[in-house]
Amino acid sequence: MTVTTPNSSKPPYQHERHIAELAVQRASLLTRRVLAGILNPSSTSTSSTSTSGTSTPQLHHDDHPDRRVSVASISKPDFSPVTAADFAVQALLTAAIRAHFPTDGFIGEEDADALRGDPVLARQVFDLVRSCASTESGDEALSPALPQTIPEMLSLIDLGGRGTGSPTARFWAMDPIDGTAAFMRGQQYAVSLCLIEGGREVVGVLGCPNLGITLPSSSSSSSSASPQANICTATYIISEESTPSPDAQDEQQTTNGILLSAVRSQGATIRPIADQTSQTDLLPAISLTKSSSITKNPQTTPPDMSNLHFIDSLSTPATSSSLVARVATLAGVPNYSFPGTELYSSHMRYVAMILGGPSHVQVRIPKPRTKATYIWDHAGAQLIYVEATAGKGKVTDLWGRPIDYGRGRKLDGNWGVITAHEEVSGRLLEIMPKFPASFRLVLPDVRGSVAPADSHHIAHPVP
Repeated sequence: MTVTTPNSSKPPYQHERHIAELAVQRASLLTRRVLAGILNPSSTSTSSTSTSGTSTPQLHHDDHPDRRVSVASISKPDFSPVTAADFAVQALLTAAIRAHFPTDGFIGEEDADALRGDPVLARQVFDLVRSCASTESGDEALSPALPQTIPEMLSLIDLGGRGTGSPTARFWAMDPIDGTAAFMRGQQYAVSLCLIEGGREVVGVLGCPNLGITLPSSSSSSSSASPQANICTATYIISEESTPSPDAQDEQQTTNGILLSAVRSQGATIRPIADQTSQTDLLPAISLTKSSSITKNPQTTPPDMSNLHFIDSLSTPATSSSLVARVATLAGVPNYSFPGTELYSSHMRYVAMILGGPSHVQVRIPKPRTKATYIWDHAGAQLIYVEATAGKGKVTDLWGRPIDYGRGRKLDGNWGVITAHEEVSGRLLEIMPKFPASFRLVLPDVRGSVAPADSHHIAHPVP
C-alpha cells in the first residue's frame, strides 16, 4: 500500500486531522447502524442492508445457545459493558491511522483477549469491520486499510489495548465507544481519537453519532473550504435525549450526529456527520467559536458564580457527585439547579462544555479506591474545548496543574479535573480549600505521597 504524505504547504497536522476525521466518521456510522439494530431488532433479520449497499450483521444471539444474550457481549472487570461494536470501532480506527502513519503508536481501551477466547464473538466483530468495505466516507483513503483476516483484526485491536505511551512518544489515544451503557439505551455516546506528542494533545476528533442539534447553514459545498467562511457562535444545552428527530425541519442543518475536531493553536470546527446513504466525503466544516467573556456581577469584579451551569453524571462510579455539588454550593449555585446538565459519557460531558457558553463548568473529583483515570476518557475532547474557546477555556487538575498525557495509559500525573472559563477556573481553585473539616482528609499527591492534613486542597469526606 502507498502511504499518503501531507502537503508541506498546509499548516502542520492537517493530514493527520483529515484522516482522523474520516476514520471517526466511518466508525460513527458503523455504531449508528449497530444502534439501529439494537433499538429496532424486529425490523431486520440476520443482517440489514442500507441503501448504500452496506450490510451490517445483527448482534442478536438467540439462534445459537453458545452465544451471549443481547449486545452486551462481555463485561469488563470494572463492570462496564463491552459490545462487539467497541471492538470493531477500535479495529477500524487503528487500521485507518496505521495505514497512513505506520510508525505511530496507539493506546486504546480494549484488547483482544476476550475475542481470542470466543471465536463466535470474534467472527461477529470481524463481520462488522468488513461491513465497512463499501461506498463509505473516504473509501479511497480508508477502505484498503481494513483487516483481511480475523488474526489481523485481533492484532490491530491489541496495538491499542497493549500500547503504552511516554513523555516523548507520538501516539494515538482512542475510546471506541465512550458511554457504552448510554449507547445501548439509545442515548448520547462518543467516538474519540486523539494524537499525542510530547505528552500534549495536538489533534483531537470526536464523533457524536446520536446528537441532534441545529447548525447554521454552510454556504460551501466543499469539505476543504476554509471554515472561517462560516462560524458557529450559537450555544447549546444538550441532554441524553438530544437525539436526532425524524420530524425536524432542515431549514438550517439539523444534524443526525456531529463531528468535532481541533488542532493545537489552529482552532476547532464542527460539521454534521455525513448520511451513510449519500456520503462521498466529509461534509463542510464550520468554525466553532464561543464568546470569550463571561457575565459579571455589576457590584463585583469576579464573574457571577451563581449563574454557573454545572455538568456532571450522578450515576458514574468513578467520581463523587456529592462533593461536586458541594463545590457548586460554595460557588453560590442554588442546590436545585445542580447539575444543570447530566450526561453519562465522559466525552459527551466535554461536548456539553464545548457547545455550551462560558458559564458552563465541569469539576471531576475521583472517589476513593476507584479505578484509575485513563487517558482515553479525556484526550482530544479537552483540546477541542480549549481551541473552541480561543484559549479562554482552561483544563487543569484539582491542583491547578495542566493535564499530562505523557505518563502512559493512566493520568498518573494528575488528580481530578476542572474544566471552565479561565476566570471561573481561578475562582473554583480558590474555593477548594474552603471545604469544612468534615470534608477534608488528604489530597493524593501525584508524586506518590499525600498532602498534609491542613492542605489548601479538598479531599474526601470523613465517613
